[in-house]
Amino acid sequence: MKRHLVSLIVLLIVITLWVNFFEVNIPVKETSGQVDQQQTETPIGGESEHTLQQAKEWAKSRGATDDFISVADIYWHIGEQMKIRPDVMYAQSAKETAFGKYTGNVTKEMNNFAGIKKAGAVGDQREAHETFKTSEEGIRAHYNHMAAYVGIKPTTETHERYDSIMSTPWAGTIKYVEELGTKWAPSADYGNSIVRDYLDTI
Repeated sequence: MKRHLVSLIVLLIVITLWVNFFEVNIPVKETSGQVDQQQTETPIGGESEHTLQQAKEWAKSRGATDDFISVADIYWHIGEQMKIRPDVMYAQSAKETAFGKYTGNVTKEMNNFAGIKKAGAVGDQREAHETFKTSEEGIRAHYNHMAAYVGIKPTTETHERYDSIMSTPWAGTIKYVEELGTKWAPSADYGNSIVRDYLDTI
């Protein structure tokens, strides 16, 4: 009788330890998953998480041209008006223009800060991309183009490519930088690269 009682007590202890271990570890795993998800969601809308001065110093440290550093003022001015994060937009422009060096088919004189293409254009040749008269007009076009993605009213007259985006089923639904992959550019890593290689280094 005594031996059975001891065995029963041992069994109860084992069961109790196993239940406690199971209950403690499951929530930890779920919480970890939630943190990982939050880390991969970088809002496009809202206020900048970096100051204008920080952005300028960052651009200079990355070898940006003087012109690219100076247009940061325009990015912050328009971003605050439209409630789209200027640090996100400036980081995207750094990627698209190689910090103002324009190493691709788009040239500086085109004032195209985000690789915006003409309506219906295919390919990546120079003539497939939009040209804007001034830096401010080009940056406003960048913001208006993003407005079509996130569902914000544009500030000025839009370019033809804006209407192309508005005709897509996902227009106005893009809330995070990471979602720009395969939409703004063909690469699935496009949005992640903006965050990883540019925004997170400011």
